[in-house]
Amino acid sequence: MTLSIEVPRAYDLLSSVHAWVYPDIQPVPEVTWSEGFGRVFTFNEIQAPVIVLQESPGNKLRLQYDNVDVRASSIRSKIRRVLSLDVDTSSAMKHIIEDPVVCSVGPAVEKIRPYCTDTILEALIKAILQQQVSYRAASILTKRMIVGLVTPTEFKMRHLYSFPSALTLVNAGRPRLSDFGFGFKTDYVYDVASAANTGMLNVEVLSGRTSADAREMLQSFRGIGNWTIDALAISGLGDFSVFPSGDLGMRNLLGRLYNKGIRVSQAQVVKKIESWGTDGPLVLYLLMCADVLGMLGQSGRPKTHKREPLKAQSES
Repeated sequence: MTLSIEVPRAYDLLSSVHAWVYPDIQPVPEVTWSEGFGRVFTFNEIQAPVIVLQESPGNKLRLQYDNVDVRASSIRSKIRRVLSLDVDTSSAMKHIIEDPVVCSVGPAVEKIRPYCTDTILEALIKAILQQQVSYRAASILTKRMIVGLVTPTEFKMRHLYSFPSALTLVNAGRPRLSDFGFGFKTDYVYDVASAANTGMLNVEVLSGRTSADAREMLQSFRGIGNWTIDALAISGLGDFSVFPSGDLGMRNLLGRLYNKGIRVSQAQVVKKIESWGTDGPLVLYLLMCADVLGMLGQSGRPKTHKREPLKAQSES
């Protein structure tokens, strides 16, 4: 079965996805190739493999899926949310285009929309795995977990993966999760999965809500602090009113762009966000994407964002 979806002007599917999914570290659970990507998505209690294709930037998306129990409207709604196709970046882009330091990347960044997770539980577990390591390292941990726990679904001659359910994570147990290299975060992941599996925690009710709601729900859980909740808000809730200002990669990036290569402090990140007004967090997100995609010019140096350990945040 196939569907089509209209996209914002010049929208680039692969650039948007690759700002979060490394081409060489897959499945996470997304798998990408030259025309698009695929994974198994969750629709309430039903799972369905979906492939999203785009011939070239600006062209409409073509969706292929294989589950008669899932309505076409649900497929469209899910993909529009995950790809943030309805997120208006025009105001944030105005700040980038008017900034003499980064204006050159404006045309490329304008093609990007944020990429969000399938479920909020997935976003929370990924945010936990991202604590105090580079995003690349966290992606490797995620890949190990998915390959180790998820049976792929064959669809259109491709192997597509889902994110492990809470029950799957609980059944794996702490020792197996530790084997994936989670370290001290093993307990955090297991505790969240266990609470979700028993119904004590239902993060999916946060859909359409804000980071403040997430903070109220999650602040009592061990290992989930402000950095994790801000990261969850972006990748799971699509709430761009916040940004984890202590993120070391962002401090490095802003230092390179605006402070002669010297890492800025968390307070300076906050000040920079405030200089862009309410658009500040989304401006930072788009600049982060540009950095990950190599748009900001490194002169042979490694990209600053998501590459160094994130030790600025305090999780308790």
